[in-house]
Amino acid sequence: QKVEKKKIEKTKNNSTNPKLKKIVNTPKEELSQKIEEEVGKTSAQHPEFIEMDQNSQKFWPQFDEASLRNFKYKYNITYMGVKAGELTLSLEDRNKKINGESVVKYNARIVSNSFYSYIYEVDDSLISYFSKESFLPIKFQMDQIESNFISKELMLFDHDSKTSYFFYQKTTDKKEVKKKKKTINTPVLFQDPFSVLFFLKGIKWEKIGVKRLSVPIVNGKKILILKSHLDKKEKLSIEGEEIEALRIIAQTKYQGDTLKSGDMTFWFSNDGKKDLLKLKIKVKLGSILLEKVKELPNN
Repeated sequence: QKVEKKKIEKTKNNSTNPKLKKIVNTPKEELSQKIEEEVGKTSAQHPEFIEMDQNSQKFWPQFDEASLRNFKYKYNITYMGVKAGELTLSLEDRNKKINGESVVKYNARIVSNSFYSYIYEVDDSLISYFSKESFLPIKFQMDQIESNFISKELMLFDHDSKTSYFFYQKTTDKKEVKKKKKTINTPVLFQDPFSVLFFLKGIKWEKIGVKRLSVPIVNGKKILILKSHLDKKEKLSIEGEEIEALRIIAQTKYQGDTLKSGDMTFWFSNDGKKDLLKLKIKVKLGSILLEKVKELPNN
C-alpha cells in the first residue's frame, strides 16, 4: 500500500510539473507533419511530382491564415493607357464546408466599360473554394462571356486520390461548340489559376526562408509552375493614402487554357491586411494594369 501511494503521489506531481507536460503541436506544426507524411506516401506513386512537393513543403506552412478575412474591393483596369473596365475582387467566409473541409470563397468579376466594349466586350466571373486548413483549392469555376465566345470551365480537386477533374465547354459566335474533359494526377501541394493570387497574398514573404517560391498550378489539362520572389518595398498612393507595399515579381512557365505564360508584378500592402493594391500583367501587346480604387460593402 505504501508503494502504491508513492506511485500515485509521483504521478500527481508529474502531471502538475509544466516541464513534464505533454507537448501539443501547433496547427502549423501539425500541417507540416501532415504534408511530410503525404509527400512521403505519394512520392512512390507519382515520382514526377517529388521535386515539386519537396520544394513546396518548405514554405507551404508559412501561409498566414490571418489573410483569410472578408473583404470586397474594386479595381480599375487599364490597357495601353486606356481605362478598359473594372474588377471586383472579394473573399467570403460563411463557415461553409465542402467534403468536411472548412473553406472560404474567392470571387472575381471582370467587366469591360462601355467604351472598350465597342472594341471587345468582356464579362468574366471566377470562383475558387479554398481550404482554411490545408491552404489548398477544392473547386475552381470560370464563366466567360466575351465578344466572340461564351465558355464555362470547372475543375474539381480530389486531394485524397491526388486527382483533378477538368470540364470545359466553349460556344463561339458562329455557334460552334467545343467540349473538353480531362482527368490528371496532381502533386500534393498546388493552387488553381485563381487561388494562387490569394496564396501569394498570404505568404509571409520576409520569413519564408527561401529566396524564390515555385508554386505548382493545376491549369486545366496541364500543370505549370509560377516562380515568384520579393523584389523590394515601395510606397504607393492608394485612395489618397500612402501605403507601404511589398513588390512581388512572378513568372509562369508553360501555357494552359486559363493562365498564360508571362511576367506579372504584384503589390501587396505590408501590413496585417496584405491587400492586393496593384497588379501588372505583361501580354503580347503591352500590359494590363489593375489598381485598387475603393473598398465595397461585403454583405
